[in-house]
Amino acid sequence: MMAIGMLSPTTDIEAITNQIYVEFEGVNDAWLKTLEVPKVAGGQIHADQLERVAMEIRTIGAPAYVQTCCTSPSMIVAR
Repeated sequence: MMAIGMLSPTTDIEAITNQIYVEFEGVNDAWLKTLEVPKVAGGQIHADQLERVAMEIRTIGAPAYVQTCCTSPSMIVAR
């Protein structure tokens, strides 16, 4: 984030982390280990996902524009 100018080079990351980190009573590793995460049919990535994406890019092409939560759509530039 510093490299792209989102944070000042003098920003104290540890100080910021200490300010925003919050612990909630009862929410800890022991509690997390008691949780059961259900598997949803069709909810996992297919074993051949890389091949599927490669085929899509070969047949349809890569997306020309990309948008994130922080930017408007911008053209993808290959390097």
